[in-house]
Amino acid sequence: MLMYRLHYNIRKVINYFLFRTVYRITYPEIKNNQYIRALSYSKAILDWSRTGARQSIYTQSDLLTTSSIVFDVGGEIGNWSIKVYETYKPTIYIFEPNPESIKALTERFSDKKVRILGYGLGSKNTTTSLSDSGMGSSIYESSPAYNGSGKFQIEIRDIVEVFSELKLDSVDLIKINIEGGEYDLLPRMIESGIVNKCKIIRVQFHDWIPNSFTLRKKIIGELAKTHNIEWSYPMVWESWIRKDIATQ
Repeated sequence: MLMYRLHYNIRKVINYFLFRTVYRITYPEIKNNQYIRALSYSKAILDWSRTGARQSIYTQSDLLTTSSIVFDVGGEIGNWSIKVYETYKPTIYIFEPNPESIKALTERFSDKKVRILGYGLGSKNTTTSLSDSGMGSSIYESSPAYNGSGKFQIEIRDIVEVFSELKLDSVDLIKINIEGGEYDLLPRMIESGIVNKCKIIRVQFHDWIPNSFTLRKKIIGELAKTHNIEWSYPMVWESWIRKDIATQ
């Protein structure tokens, strides 16, 4: 852990230097905003700010209709879900264990085709502590905001059990932004075959998890067996579309 934190901080310093020099010339429109700082000043976040975020590609898909099923895993207060809902009016399942966020979600989506599920998704059923860090809330101590935050006791449920309980044959789009939990959830989806039931997978990997680059490489290697990459901004956002859908 100590060596990885050292490596992480050195990489962040190098990225900061590039941001203040080379990237200032090649990306003149990019401002020194909080989002860029949070993503370690990486080139991928600069590319995302220039193209992906500006075009809102992570909330859009030609596959979505009013009959679609969408999973928002790590819903926070629903900013992603509301954009998807207003555009396509699908049925959305929002998985969010933070009790404060659950209150906001319940009020925001009370009159919509949206189910609020007050637990997180992972590889097994467990209870754990979640930091009270807003968008950066995490169950992992390596999270930048974990040690200085209050904690909630939350429930994490096995995604395989949840899929069976919800009686869903497929999900049109699953968005995963769970502050490090992706490294636990996605391998479970892959080994159980749940990944085959997801037409589009959109995920934000986080680089402050120890060995995150190695873990991501292994996960996307397995994803590539069933899905094609739709677009990718590594450690920011990436989208994978099931092979049979991509070739249609």
